[in-house]
Amino acid sequence: MDDETRGFQKGDVALILRFYAYVRPHLRLVLIAVASMAAMSALQVAGPYLVKLGIDRYILPGNWEGLWRIAFLYFAALAGMFVCQYIETMAIGRAGQSICLNIRDDLYARLQLLPMRFYDRNPVGRTVTRLTNDVESLSELVSSGVVAILSDVMLLTAIAAMMFWMNAAITIVAFLLLPILAAITIQFRLRVRESFREIRLKLARLNAFLNERVQGMRVIRAFNAESETAERHAAVNADHYEAHMDSIRLFAVYNPLVDFIGTLSTAVLIWFAAGKILAGRLTFGELVAFLSYLDMFYKPIRDLAEKYNILQAALAAMEKVFGLMDEPVEAAPSAGRRIQRLTGQVAFDHVTFAYDRTMDGAPVDVLRNVSFDIRPGEKVAIVGATGAGKSTVASLIMGFYAPGSGQILLDGEPVQTYDLAKLRRRIGYITQEPFLFSGTLAENVTLGDPSISFDAVRMAADACGLGADTRRFADGLQGKIAERGATYSAGERQLVAFARCLAFDPDLLVLDEATAAIDPATEAKIERVFQEAARGRTAIVIAHRPATIRTCDRILVFHHGRLVESGTHDELIRRSGVYALLVRRQEAA
Repeated sequence: MDDETRGFQKGDVALILRFYAYVRPHLRLVLIAVASMAAMSALQVAGPYLVKLGIDRYILPGNWEGLWRIAFLYFAALAGMFVCQYIETMAIGRAGQSICLNIRDDLYARLQLLPMRFYDRNPVGRTVTRLTNDVESLSELVSSGVVAILSDVMLLTAIAAMMFWMNAAITIVAFLLLPILAAITIQFRLRVRESFREIRLKLARLNAFLNERVQGMRVIRAFNAESETAERHAAVNADHYEAHMDSIRLFAVYNPLVDFIGTLSTAVLIWFAAGKILAGRLTFGELVAFLSYLDMFYKPIRDLAEKYNILQAALAAMEKVFGLMDEPVEAAPSAGRRIQRLTGQVAFDHVTFAYDRTMDGAPVDVLRNVSFDIRPGEKVAIVGATGAGKSTVASLIMGFYAPGSGQILLDGEPVQTYDLAKLRRRIGYITQEPFLFSGTLAENVTLGDPSISFDAVRMAADACGLGADTRRFADGLQGKIAERGATYSAGERQLVAFARCLAFDPDLLVLDEATAAIDPATEAKIERVFQEAARGRTAIVIAHRPATIRTCDRILVFHHGRLVESGTHDELIRRSGVYALLVRRQEAA
């Protein structure tokens, strides 16, 4: 089943009960809003009745002297409605935003615990939609949905009670068409739920598409793929448009039907009431009050359709938000063995691993029965052709994935038994494309960790050539970095990544193709930084370039997911095996 449609079969009651757990801490504000709504409904219902009294007791008899009392009471009712509406808006608005705040915090905290497999299969845009649009829909459910529906129900009940109290026979005639309206509303409810599910689905897909294409705009322009991308966007956007149009068509039919039934009810009421007035069994003031009440009655019904719209959007959003919260986490923050330092001993014990499965369900092994040991303080290079499984080794050491079989041991203990948050703090991990965040250079080095001192940051930056004495980094640690480091070269981003690594002072270095996309001059600078960073630490270097590989104590050669050779550069060249072939191909290139 598609990830976007998974969870649509969950019961609405279960979803609402789960959502109520977030409402409960703010129940006092909700109750204040409900009380204000009840008072406002009573004041609204009082208005037409005061008009009736004014017509029957003062206007028709010509008693103008007492009319000012009715006018004063009517004005007081309006003032009371203003106060009640202000209290209701403030209370329910604060409750809705507070609930939104709590849900988004919980959801983001959950995202940080999800395994990397989740991010492998879910587009970024879809996940961002959960945190933004879907959470906002839940806030709107409180501020403009459930409580507003309750307000409309209170008003409808008050209007019906007042009409029956005034004249039960006239009220029954006025409500003759309500069963037809109820049947139409039930059918509308079923259709609009499906419509809003489709809207959420298409919106998530549109967001995912836009997020990916905007981030890849350089590639799109470099390969002149603008027209093809525009066509794909047009198709995704058209799907989103059609989903919205389906909802618009439903409301375009429903709202006029409500108006038509309301107008028809008014016509029936006037026809029936006319005979009662002529017979002297109904006053003109009562007729005016009934017409006002009937108009007031159908307006909340139209509003209920709009609020039901909000409710359906929120229920669809709940399925997505709570579905994301139910994703199995990698590990609890405090789970596992806590550590202070690592000696840097690494061992793979008959490890087999697959990222995903093929269409027929068979596993696709990236690593096959891999075993090796790395001693503390040793510098080991991992080489191999593209797809040999080199980066997978780094990901498994970091605990991003669990092996299908076998064990990865750090200091003699399986990786998955550690407190992974503490473990990763002791590992310096640098990828081929390091990620930089918008902010200052210092913020990118520390990643907001208050335990890293300013002196440590400055020393790390100076060691990597990022000091204020250089023209490129004249602003020093307070220099601004654009989103994803767009204004920095690949080599400069790598230097920032090395500075980040040095500032955190890890026990184990893992470099995943860290010099693959940079020029020789920058590579030489990074090589010097690496030698300084690796002093006294275990280092695992995944690389292709001989300059980096030859300085390592040992080289592990991977081929089609298997460890096929191990030794120093000179030893492997003499063997004339896979490594020697790779070196000859690189030299020829």
